Amino acid sequence: MNDAGGFKDVKVWILLALGVAAVVLLALNVSLSGANRARLAEVTERQAFINDTIRLSSFSTQFIQSLATLAANTGDQAIRDVLAKHGVTFEVQPPAASEATAEESKP
Repeated sequence: MNDAGGFKDVKVWILLALGVAAVVLLALNVSLSGANRARLAEVTERQAFINDTIRLSSFSTQFIQSLATLAANTGDQAIRDVLAKHGVTFEVQPPAASEATAEESKP
């Protein structure tokens, strides 16, 4: 009464279920892998933006310091106004007493 060639055997049904489960898991794995690649590309793009921002920030700081030094040394009010418009203010410190007396004592 055992039909070895049919689908009545429990072992066949178990193997069929395992095969279907393996295919479903494979499809899930492929879709999650694609989603991970998309996330990785997004993270890489954001990291590149952050790195560029850090480099530009350093350049901006140096540029602003140079402009402030130029405005302080030359007394250029236009540069001082541009810096103030963007929230950058500075004060010019008078020379120290020892430097002033040394310059005055020169012939």
